[in-house]
Amino acid sequence: MKILLFLFLNLYVLTGCSSVSSGDTASGDSAAVNVVAENSAKIRVFPHVATTLHPGKTCWSAKNPDRINASTEHHMFSSPPNIKVGMPKTADMPKNYGEFVVRADQPLTVEMTFVDAIPGVTYRCGPIAVTFKPEIDKYYDTSLQINDRKCRINVRQLNETASGMADPVLVNTTPANACTK
Repeated sequence: MKILLFLFLNLYVLTGCSSVSSGDTASGDSAAVNVVAENSAKIRVFPHVATTLHPGKTCWSAKNPDRINASTEHHMFSSPPNIKVGMPKTADMPKNYGEFVVRADQPLTVEMTFVDAIPGVTYRCGPIAVTFKPEIDKYYDTSLQINDRKCRINVRQLNETASGMADPVLVNTTPANACTK
Protein backbone atom coordinates (compact mmCIF):
# COMPACT_ATOMS: atom_id res chain seq x y z
CA MET A 1 0.00 0.00 0.00
CA LYS A 2 2.84 2.38 0.85
CA ILE A 3 4.42 1.68 -2.55
CA LEU A 4 1.15 2.46 -4.36
CA LEU A 5 0.74 5.69 -2.42
CA PHE A 6 4.38 6.62 -3.15
CA LEU A 7 3.92 5.96 -6.90
CA PHE A 8 0.63 7.88 -6.98
CA LEU A 9 2.16 10.91 -5.23
CA ASN A 10 5.21 10.90 -7.53
CA LEU A 11 3.00 10.62 -10.60
CA TYR A 12 0.79 13.46 -9.30
CA VAL A 13 3.80 15.70 -8.62
CA LEU A 14 5.45 14.93 -11.96
CA THR A 15 2.21 15.56 -13.84
CA GLY A 16 1.80 18.90 -12.08
CA CYS A 17 5.37 19.89 -12.90
CA SER A 18 5.02 19.06 -16.56
CA SER A 19 1.65 20.75 -17.05
CA VAL A 20 1.49 24.36 -18.10
CA SER A 21 -1.78 26.21 -18.21
CA SER A 22 -2.50 29.52 -19.84
CA GLY A 23 -5.79 29.85 -18.02
CA ASP A 24 -7.62 29.50 -21.35
CA THR A 25 -8.08 25.75 -21.42
CA ALA A 26 -11.85 26.01 -21.88
CA SER A 27 -11.29 27.21 -25.44
CA GLY A 28 -8.83 24.40 -26.19
CA ASP A 29 -5.80 26.67 -26.17
CA SER A 30 -2.47 25.30 -25.14
CA ALA A 31 -0.16 27.40 -23.02
CA ALA A 32 1.25 30.52 -24.60
CA VAL A 33 5.03 30.60 -24.68
CA ASN A 34 6.93 33.56 -26.05
CA VAL A 35 9.77 31.88 -27.90
CA VAL A 36 12.71 34.04 -28.87
CA ALA A 37 15.45 32.48 -30.96
CA GLU A 38 18.37 34.20 -32.62
CA ASN A 39 17.88 34.91 -36.35
CA SER A 40 14.31 33.67 -36.31
CA ALA A 41 10.84 34.60 -37.47
CA LYS A 42 7.44 33.24 -36.45
CA ILE A 43 4.70 31.86 -38.68
CA ARG A 44 1.07 30.93 -37.95
CA VAL A 45 -0.84 28.25 -39.87
CA PHE A 46 -4.45 27.15 -39.63
CA PRO A 47 -5.96 23.63 -39.45
CA HIS A 48 -8.25 21.99 -42.01
CA VAL A 49 -5.56 22.34 -44.67
CA ALA A 50 -2.57 20.00 -44.61
CA THR A 51 0.35 22.43 -44.28
CA THR A 52 4.02 21.51 -44.32
CA LEU A 53 6.88 23.98 -43.85
CA HIS A 54 10.21 23.30 -45.57
CA PRO A 55 12.89 25.50 -43.95
CA GLY A 56 15.95 26.33 -46.04
CA LYS A 57 14.34 24.96 -49.23
CA THR A 58 12.95 26.53 -52.40
CA CYS A 59 11.12 23.28 -53.20
CA TRP A 60 9.04 20.70 -51.31
CA SER A 61 9.42 17.00 -50.67
CA ALA A 62 7.77 14.45 -48.38
CA LYS A 63 11.29 13.05 -47.92
CA ASN A 64 12.71 16.32 -46.56
CA PRO A 65 14.00 15.37 -43.07
CA ASP A 66 13.76 19.00 -41.90
CA ARG A 67 10.11 19.50 -42.88
CA ILE A 68 7.64 20.66 -40.23
CA ASN A 69 4.18 19.09 -40.43
CA ALA A 70 2.50 22.28 -39.26
CA SER A 71 -1.15 21.23 -39.40
CA THR A 72 -3.29 18.31 -40.37
CA GLU A 73 -6.40 17.96 -42.43
CA HIS A 74 -9.85 17.69 -40.86
CA HIS A 75 -10.30 16.35 -37.35
CA MET A 76 -13.64 14.59 -37.10
CA PHE A 77 -15.05 16.07 -33.92
CA SER A 78 -12.56 18.62 -32.67
CA SER A 79 -9.65 20.78 -33.66
CA PRO A 80 -6.15 20.25 -32.30
CA PRO A 81 -5.10 22.49 -29.41
CA ASN A 82 -3.50 25.76 -30.41
CA ILE A 83 0.30 25.98 -30.44
CA LYS A 84 1.41 29.46 -29.39
CA VAL A 85 4.89 30.98 -29.56
CA GLY A 86 3.97 34.62 -28.86
CA MET A 87 2.55 36.24 -31.99
CA PRO A 88 0.16 39.20 -32.32
CA LYS A 89 -3.43 38.42 -33.31
CA THR A 90 -5.24 39.60 -36.43
CA ALA A 91 -8.89 40.61 -36.62
CA ASP A 92 -9.66 37.90 -39.21
CA MET A 93 -7.90 35.05 -37.47
CA PRO A 94 -9.85 31.81 -36.90
CA LYS A 95 -10.17 30.22 -33.48
CA ASN A 96 -7.71 27.38 -34.12
CA TYR A 97 -4.12 27.73 -35.26
CA GLY A 98 -0.52 26.67 -34.74
CA GLU A 99 2.48 29.00 -34.46
CA PHE A 100 6.05 27.99 -35.29
CA VAL A 101 9.52 29.49 -35.02
CA VAL A 102 11.54 29.28 -38.26
CA ARG A 103 14.99 30.43 -39.26
CA ALA A 104 14.95 33.88 -40.85
CA ASP A 105 16.96 35.17 -43.79
CA GLN A 106 16.76 31.87 -45.64
CA PRO A 107 14.06 30.44 -47.92
CA LEU A 108 10.96 28.89 -46.41
CA THR A 109 8.65 26.84 -48.62
CA VAL A 110 5.01 26.51 -47.54
CA GLU A 111 3.26 23.45 -49.01
CA MET A 112 -0.53 22.94 -48.74
CA THR A 113 -3.05 20.30 -49.73
CA PHE A 114 -6.81 20.47 -49.27
CA VAL A 115 -9.31 17.68 -49.93
CA ASP A 116 -13.06 17.95 -49.42
CA ALA A 117 -15.78 15.54 -50.42
CA ILE A 118 -19.53 15.62 -50.58
CA PRO A 119 -21.56 12.71 -51.95
CA GLY A 120 -20.58 12.26 -55.58
CA VAL A 121 -17.99 15.08 -55.68
CA THR A 122 -14.41 15.22 -54.42
CA TYR A 123 -12.59 18.51 -54.54
CA ARG A 124 -8.81 18.45 -54.27
CA CYS A 125 -6.40 21.33 -54.21
CA GLY A 126 -2.69 20.67 -54.22
CA PRO A 127 -0.19 19.95 -53.29
CA ILE A 128 0.78 23.51 -54.12
CA ALA A 129 3.65 25.45 -52.63
CA VAL A 130 5.25 28.89 -52.46
CA THR A 131 8.61 30.14 -51.22
CA PHE A 132 9.48 33.35 -49.42
CA LYS A 133 12.30 34.58 -47.19
CA PRO A 134 11.14 35.43 -43.64
CA GLU A 135 12.86 38.43 -42.07
CA ILE A 136 14.44 38.40 -38.61
CA ASP A 137 11.97 39.08 -35.75
CA LYS A 138 8.97 39.34 -38.10
CA TYR A 139 5.60 37.58 -37.83
CA TYR A 140 3.76 35.82 -40.67
CA ASP A 141 0.61 33.84 -41.29
CA THR A 142 -0.36 31.69 -44.21
CA SER A 143 -3.67 30.45 -45.57
CA LEU A 144 -5.18 28.74 -48.59
CA GLN A 145 -7.55 30.84 -50.69
CA ILE A 146 -9.93 29.09 -53.10
CA ASN A 147 -11.72 31.22 -55.71
CA ASP A 148 -13.41 29.99 -58.88
CA ARG A 149 -11.96 26.49 -58.34
CA LYS A 150 -8.43 27.91 -58.26
CA CYS A 151 -6.19 27.59 -55.23
CA ARG A 152 -3.67 30.11 -53.99
CA ILE A 153 -1.44 30.26 -50.94
CA ASN A 154 -1.39 33.62 -49.22
CA VAL A 155 1.48 34.60 -46.95
CA ARG A 156 1.05 37.78 -44.93
CA GLN A 157 3.48 39.71 -42.78
CA LEU A 158 1.86 40.74 -39.49
CA ASN A 159 2.87 44.26 -38.49
CA GLU A 160 2.09 44.83 -34.82
CA THR A 161 -0.08 47.95 -34.34
CA ALA A 162 -1.32 47.75 -30.76
CA SER A 163 -0.66 45.47 -27.85
CA GLY A 164 -1.34 41.97 -29.14
CA MET A 165 -2.90 43.01 -32.48
CA ALA A 166 -1.42 43.19 -35.99
CA ASP A 167 -2.14 44.57 -39.45
CA PRO A 168 -1.57 41.90 -42.17
CA VAL A 169 0.19 42.79 -45.43
CA LEU A 170 0.56 40.31 -48.32
CA VAL A 171 4.11 39.11 -48.95
CA ASN A 172 5.53 38.49 -52.42
CA THR A 173 6.06 34.77 -52.89
CA THR A 174 7.45 32.56 -55.63
CA PRO A 175 5.75 29.33 -56.76
CA ALA A 176 7.70 26.29 -55.58
CA ASN A 177 7.93 22.92 -57.29
CA ALA A 178 8.57 19.44 -55.94
CA CYS A 179 12.26 18.82 -55.25
CA THR A 180 13.95 16.72 -57.92
CA LYS A 181 16.34 14.90 -55.57
